[in-house]
Amino acid sequence: MTRRLQAVLLPICLLAIAACGAADAAWQAAETGRVTSVESPVTLKLETGLTVRLAGVAAPEELAERETSRAALEALAEGETVLLREGGPARDRYGRAVAQLYIAGEPERWAQGEMVRGGWLLAESVAGDSGDARALQAVEAEARRAGRGHWGNGAFIVRAPDTNGLAQHLDTFQIVEGIVVETAEVREWTYLNFGLDYRTDFTVAIHEDSLARFEGTGIDPAALSGARLRVRGWVEPRNGPMITVDHPEQIEILD
Repeated sequence: MTRRLQAVLLPICLLAIAACGAADAAWQAAETGRVTSVESPVTLKLETGLTVRLAGVAAPEELAERETSRAALEALAEGETVLLREGGPARDRYGRAVAQLYIAGEPERWAQGEMVRGGWLLAESVAGDSGDARALQAVEAEARRAGRGHWGNGAFIVRAPDTNGLAQHLDTFQIVEGIVVETAEVREWTYLNFGLDYRTDFTVAIHEDSLARFEGTGIDPAALSGARLRVRGWVEPRNGPMITVDHPEQIEILD
């Protein structure tokens, strides 16, 4: 571990669960074990042979930045005894445990919170397992303001809803910020259009099956015309770059 990485991680390692928000009640304590290796910025292996995928976080795109993030997780977790809290199926399709990871000690340390606060990972979430998403977004905002980790070197960026720019990042996880020009409800979809031409400009799409998740959250997708939003998700090519949103934690209303 380099001195520079040590200097960044030492203050981060003081972060306790209380600073990030306690785990959602849906996340249940599952397994414990000692970390024997860190295989990627978001995966590690326990002495039991179990591979763990950190829930609620996304890694950088480029190989060099991914290796820096992997090294940060290694410095944080390798050799440590950890507790897994799982919120979804016991295993994903690759046989990995997808979990919130806590490092044993007094107090316990929330691995996702520390990695996001250090600027090494981004906050991500999936429908149904998004209880810690807002806490991670708050920690991410702190890292962004301070220019920590990849926020300082430009690997992480909040992108404008620019068609040509986003076209360079198709099939990647991105954060996009802009003003909704108009909303439209077409058959079973609600569209948030960030430009005047829905056929080419950046758009957010929400299927009617997902709208129930927005009830009681203060976010009414159909009423967001004129709002400045920060949206996160995977950019796909559909009449220009598009992010499909299926739960409210993907949207932050800025004004």
